[in-house]
Amino acid sequence: MKTPKIDHYELSNDHQNLTVTFTVDPTLDWFKGHFNHMPILPGIATISFLIEFTRLYLNIDLNESIYSINQLKFTTTVVPNQQYEMKIELLQKNDQKFLNFKLINVATKQSCAVGKFSYE
Repeated sequence: MKTPKIDHYELSNDHQNLTVTFTVDPTLDWFKGHFNHMPILPGIATISFLIEFTRLYLNIDLNESIYSINQLKFTTTVVPNQQYEMKIELLQKNDQKFLNFKLINVATKQSCAVGKFSYE
């Protein structure tokens, strides 16, 4: 299994803001070998979740788009059996489309990751 259990999602009326609340299951494939005694979610998994959430709820398939990661910062580890909230905001300036995201640990309110993508 590569995707987390989605607990709840909320999409704004204009489809420009999405919030997905999910629980990180310890049986996710991402944890295999990363690390046995203290599992943490690899950063690439966060990006994979973002791509899946935009496909499911915003009808944007970044796997079929040309996209670049303009900014990306991981600030705290993501661990199993915790609930997280990913906030995604779509923006457009002139002909360029942007996607901002923020990943937050629900219990601690700590930011785990922030990023900005541009896509076509």
